[in-house]
Amino acid sequence: MKTFLEQKCDEFFKELDTLSDEEVVEKFSVQTGAKGWASTKSAYLKALTRQFDKREIDYSAIKTDNGISLRDKVRLEGKKMILVMKES
Repeated sequence: MKTFLEQKCDEFFKELDTLSDEEVVEKFSVQTGAKGWASTKSAYLKALTRQFDKREIDYSAIKTDNGISLRDKVRLEGKKMILVMKES
């Protein structure tokens, strides 16, 4: 039997499955800089990374030793995430 978070992750994954690559990457960018943290958010981010893997999107620009970084917004160029430079 799956845990609540595993079930949420699967739900989010199915919802994201209906979107284009660009829309999935935009869903990630919306999370950058967002305050707060909750277990549901971690399930959503896990679903996003599963989508990146499934779609063979290179997300090395946001990968860390512990997961992914929410510090910077990204855009998609082909199948590769590119960090968006912040305006000074």
